[in-house]
Amino acid sequence: KEWLEKKKAGGRPWTEFFNYNRLSRPKKLGQATKRVTTNLQHYQNNYVFVCIGLAVYCVLTSPLLLIGLLFVVGASYYISVKNESRPIRLLGRDLASREQYILVAACAIPFLLLGGAGSTLFWIIGASLFIVAVHAALIPTEEELSAPFDLQMEDV
Repeated sequence: KEWLEKKKAGGRPWTEFFNYNRLSRPKKLGQATKRVTTNLQHYQNNYVFVCIGLAVYCVLTSPLLLIGLLFVVGASYYISVKNESRPIRLLGRDLASREQYILVAACAIPFLLLGGAGSTLFWIIGASLFIVAVHAALIPTEEELSAPFDLQMEDV
């Protein structure tokens, strides 16, 4: 939770991030590369929230994946609460907390696979990389904005 608050506080204003009036196509590949490296540092916290937003969108639009994740979270919470008072017994045997979490994982894997967790993960990674790369390449850096005229002096 502290990490999330720190990222939120360190981010650039969203009005600056979404200011599409500043968009411009880079003239050269070198300029695009410089923009990407500079803007990745400049808007790093904003990009983290874009990736989190894409992940939340994917989970909410996939009901079976949502059920699988809720099962994992609920079972893990139950195990952590139940183990404080006494261990869980299964078939006459006390299970250690490690064994309980392994059992939860074994039960959750089919739900997550049926819910498309693998393809969802790769979609999130691909969409995040695409959105971040395009945004970072199209937003000019502060030094480009401070020098609006791209004039070069010629030798006389």
